[in-house]
Amino acid sequence: MEFRWKKETHRKRRKKESKFTSDLREMLIQRKISMENSSSSHNPTTTTIMSSSPSSSQIVHHHHRIVNGERN
Repeated sequence: MEFRWKKETHRKRRKKESKFTSDLREMLIQRKISMENSSSSHNPTTTTIMSSSPSSSQIVHHHHRIVNGERN
């Protein structure tokens, strides 16, 4: 019985959050669309990073190297 009650409360809590998360997701999607529209005209590098995985991994490694250099 206790477990079922916990499940119900979790479900209720999730429902409350879903409205907020959906609004947040909509905002993020809108921002992403606007960013994609601007990036396609201004700098094409962002789209290439998204499409090709090796270039993005290289950028990540480069970033880590910079962080490590700052630490040392």
